Amino acid sequence: MSISIIGCGTLGKITANLFLKEGIKVKIILRNPETVKDLQEKGAEIIQGDVNSENSLHEACKDAEVILTAVHGMLGKGKNASKRIDDEAHCRLINIAKEAGVHQFIYTSASGASPNHPIDFWKTKYKVEQCLIASGLNYTIIRPSAFMETHMHFLIGKPLLEKGKVNLFGKGEASTNFISAADVAQINFLIYKNEEYYNTIIELGGPDNLSRNEVVNLYEKHSGKKAKVTRLPLTVVKTLSTLIKPFHEGISRIMKVGFIGETVETAMDTSFTIKRFGLEPTSAEEFIKDQVSSHLR
Repeated sequence: MSISIIGCGTLGKITANLFLKEGIKVKIILRNPETVKDLQEKGAEIIQGDVNSENSLHEACKDAEVILTAVHGMLGKGKNASKRIDDEAHCRLINIAKEAGVHQFIYTSASGASPNHPIDFWKTKYKVEQCLIASGLNYTIIRPSAFMETHMHFLIGKPLLEKGKVNLFGKGEASTNFISAADVAQINFLIYKNEEYYNTIIELGGPDNLSRNEVVNLYEKHSGKKAKVTRLPLTVVKTLSTLIKPFHEGISRIMKVGFIGETVETAMDTSFTIKRFGLEPTSAEEFIKDQVSSHLR
């Protein structure tokens, strides 16, 4: 059994660790092998490559039973722009995987992917979903909500713990659903070569819908620190997003995500999304307690 993982950020690394632990052969394609030396020591085959390179994509599909994509260009620009990474490279990879006889293609999309989404990234995710569905490959599309590791810890918890400061867009009152990347990795393992999940789209969310203010409060509660919160008015966020776009479309997109996130509720009814797999989902408070504990050690 074998799997090729394209990209090795938050989700890719956790998923690779899990598969290696279960004795599954893992090949990882990424730009900087230095970042995954620990995985190489555990037996992963590490290939230095770029999703923009057709040769790298052929290498990824060579002798692979399953392809799992865990790379995106939301913050990228130039050759790493979302159009190049999320659109062109993924559709090219799907075609190469089909030619190589890959058995299953697991695609990491995003909750809310649709042709009418106000942000291009989600429109692109939907487009790639349709490309994969039309390919004839056995596909499994997962649509996770916002990762706790990124949207709760990296953007809010980490600066609070390290500097006592947090920057929020708007009032921080709109609710968002958060999911642990570790839970998504577990689901990747359960759907791997599992015909029950072939040719399906799986919506995934965590057990909690929280506002950014509530996330700040939980970090304050478990760390004992009081955060200095700076709130950038949404009118300023919207204007800056437009002004920055010609210079850095990735940063512009993130600001637009922040604006939409505070003007449109993205809460989900998630009572069934993870439990259908027999897993007990990670709660936001449980996740935050672990992050604070790790920081204090």
